[in-house]
Amino acid sequence: MPARKTRPRKPPPPDAPPRLPPDLRDRAEACARLAAAPAPNRHAAGIDVGDATHWVCVGETPDGTDPVREFPAHTPGLRQLVAWLKHCGVTTVALEAGGVYGHVLFLTLLEAGLDVVMTPPQFAKQIQGRPKTDRRDCQWIWRLHHHGMLPSVFQPDEATQTLRDYVRQRANLVRLGAQHVQRMQKALGLMNLKLTAVLGDTTGVTGLKIIRAIVAGERDPHALARLRDRRCKHSAAEIATALDGRYRPEHLTELRLCLKMWDAYQEAVADLDPIIAAHLRAMRRQTTLPPLPPQTRVRGRKPHDPKFDVRVALYLATGVDLTAVEGLDAVHALTLVSELGSDFTKWPTVKHFTSWLGLCPNWKKTGGRVQSSKTRRGKNRAASALRLAAWGLVRSKSYLGAYLRRQRSRLGAPKAVTATAHKLARVVYHLVRYGAAYVKQTEAAYAEQVRARVRSSRSPSSSGGPVKVTCSSCTAPSASGRRTTSSAAVGLCELWVAETNHAPPSAAAPGSACLCSAAATASASSPSYCSDSSGCPAASRRRASASTGPSAVRCRRNNASPASGRSAIGTDHHSLSRSSRPVCHSGSSIHGPYRSAADMQAPPRPNHQFRRSADRGGPDCISPPASRRR
Repeated sequence: MPARKTRPRKPPPPDAPPRLPPDLRDRAEACARLAAAPAPNRHAAGIDVGDATHWVCVGETPDGTDPVREFPAHTPGLRQLVAWLKHCGVTTVALEAGGVYGHVLFLTLLEAGLDVVMTPPQFAKQIQGRPKTDRRDCQWIWRLHHHGMLPSVFQPDEATQTLRDYVRQRANLVRLGAQHVQRMQKALGLMNLKLTAVLGDTTGVTGLKIIRAIVAGERDPHALARLRDRRCKHSAAEIATALDGRYRPEHLTELRLCLKMWDAYQEAVADLDPIIAAHLRAMRRQTTLPPLPPQTRVRGRKPHDPKFDVRVALYLATGVDLTAVEGLDAVHALTLVSELGSDFTKWPTVKHFTSWLGLCPNWKKTGGRVQSSKTRRGKNRAASALRLAAWGLVRSKSYLGAYLRRQRSRLGAPKAVTATAHKLARVVYHLVRYGAAYVKQTEAAYAEQVRARVRSSRSPSSSGGPVKVTCSSCTAPSASGRRTTSSAAVGLCELWVAETNHAPPSAAAPGSACLCSAAATASASSPSYCSDSSGCPAASRRRASASTGPSAVRCRRNNASPASGRSAIGTDHHSLSRSSRPVCHSGSSIHGPYRSAADMQAPPRPNHQFRRSADRGGPDCISPPASRRR
């Protein structure tokens, strides 16, 4: 067979563009569409900050020169950078949040009247696989900012930034002083001086007197014990026994030097407190505010506490009393105001605020499956202050304290602290943003709220609609199974409906006795058994348990004992055994799934279907016997 002849391809014209592979052609078309799209920031610039130099990229220059330039990081170089940006007609600038490298540049650009966007580094990260240089980084930042794809980090106003620097410096001084306190405690321990065992605070009145006396040369334990303050819990004899140690010159030297350094840090903190107080007075609002009500001190004064009235100063600066919230003391409130300011309109909603703090779940979901929902890691000082305030509520008798303890029993301490800090953040947002007054709630209010939520979740209407029951002892059809008249019945039909959301056996099997009527005609000594001795498998056990008195049957909906009518809150529900639970003559237990008479002859097993702790389900739940729990 002769070979097939093919036509020779015509050579492309010399002025035709080269043909690209399909994948490269698609990418080129996408880039062309992106370049043709309207840019929100036409006069934008991107800066890659550094320690020695800053690389700047603009869209175009008036003289057509290179749009990328390098400027030194010193002050004259910053002036040249600002002058060149104004010469190029730039109105908005984007730079990475690089810590101290870009802070001075950020302030210089703001003073020049430019719109500055400081973006997180993860949003300006270079595409993986592309070469990375300072020149390419500034071009990439300009390109993203040109199309409006760079968000801005939170930046407070100038007065709040100054206050933030003061408060952070004060916190660093307190932290460094605490390190020397730990070294003093170590030196005392190496000399076998058990001062921390008899004093709760080493830097308290008694602790400082004893340490300064030891540094001065006093070694007699009884003489040191006489320095005890009258408010100390331990006696002078116990303190003298704890101070009978083994003194060593090297440990005494360490104790003396650490005490000297701690005193120096306390002096620095004392010098900084008047500066913070003066700055808060400068931030005072011009409006007239009502006077603050008096507030009782929760704890004694510490050496590092501010020497001015922080509560009044913050109230006059923000217009709200943050210390009225449980867990927030003056130091925590000062940290929140210095980090967040008093203008919360930068967060549109409270969800934006809690998400920025990192107190919300950070969802990672793909393919319909949740891979992770952990909170975002970060070093947000405001979130740390809220977590410290939340942990301080662990013994509080307030609403938030009850919430923290319940969540700790369910989720563990770390997650419970984060959840409580989230609630505190929502309270702070509404206080500062809308000026709402904080209303304190008690622990009893939270317990009642939990009980109401549990009852609503167990109601028949929550699982598919009400079940109508016609009961001879209840005397009337009821949409919820509740009795309409008082009788000797214990409300077994009601309890059956509450547990199973189905009609009791009397409604399902015509001709059989109702649960309530069976219990109403039972003997007074054992009101939880059926009266039919022939058909009920529990009738043989009734005589054996008659000598022990009436059975403690609890009603999960009424939360009361049918024998006495008293409330079951706070009682031991483990005394209710399976053999004494009310059983109808047809062999079905109202506290569990339907069981036949043959099944009842088998050894009883603990029913964990209704086992709930007091923290999870409230005290009105029925638990299995203590001896049969797994």
